[in-house]
Amino acid sequence: GASALLAAPAGSLTVTDLQETTDALLSSGVPIGGINAVRKHLSAVKGGRLAREAAPATVCGLVLSDVVGNDLSTIGSGPTVPDETTFADALGVLDRYDVAVPEAVREHLDAETGGETPDASDPAFDRVDHHLIADNMTALEGAADAAEAAGYEPLVLTSRLRGEASEVGTTLVSMGAEAAATGTPVEPPAVLLAGGECTVSIDGAGGSGGPNQELALSAALEGEPIVLAAVDTDGEDGSSDAAGAIVDGSTVSDGDRERAADRLSANDTGTYLAEVGATVETGPTGTNVNDVVVMVVGERSS
Repeated sequence: GASALLAAPAGSLTVTDLQETTDALLSSGVPIGGINAVRKHLSAVKGGRLAREAAPATVCGLVLSDVVGNDLSTIGSGPTVPDETTFADALGVLDRYDVAVPEAVREHLDAETGGETPDASDPAFDRVDHHLIADNMTALEGAADAAEAAGYEPLVLTSRLRGEASEVGTTLVSMGAEAAATGTPVEPPAVLLAGGECTVSIDGAGGSGGPNQELALSAALEGEPIVLAAVDTDGEDGSSDAAGAIVDGSTVSDGDRERAADRLSANDTGTYLAEVGATVETGPTGTNVNDVVVMVVGERSS
């Protein structure tokens, strides 16, 4: 949430300009690095500009990462971290993903208003230090400990999950199905864990839902004997009030598969999953270390 909470629009831009731009970037399926390359160049504090304002003071950053790979320049749009992206990079993101933004934003980027963000050679960073205090792996390790305490064999697959959520869901559940059938890559009863940040390219009318609910519904449509939960650790998944969803092979009945697939295609997974009682609602958690997917695989049958 740091990028959204620490705004300070640059030049003559407004907070509304930034909100509309961020919404357009998110709905276009742009990865977080691309989103923040744009946001850094629309802000008076992001992309190392806050460190420049604070210099020569000593600056210490305590960082909770919601970014795959923990790139400090991307977390929170790097207000106190050197930035290697440029105005040209920001414009390239808009063009590559065909993102429609307010005219004032395009004019700001074209004019390179305020000059480039400071890079690693800037003396503003001479007295800046950062400490990474939690990230997605922190959450996955906690989940693994809980699974082991409950009598399951835990296996962390990755903390760098990314890609189109609906495609990732089918891939992950296939791994759980393999474990259920053959004991590979882990012998059941087991819990397979993955985390990161998937994206959604909105093709429908913009219904209710988010990446975790799209991942979960796509997995449920496979009908495998796996229990899968996909949640956002901040408690808010996309455009819905749910943190995510928990599904299994019976969540979508045989007679309802077409309707479920239609809701997935329309980016309205939240509506469907709420109707069948599969959503997980925690309310805002007050922190964010990205998304977590948990797959529970029961005893392998003979």
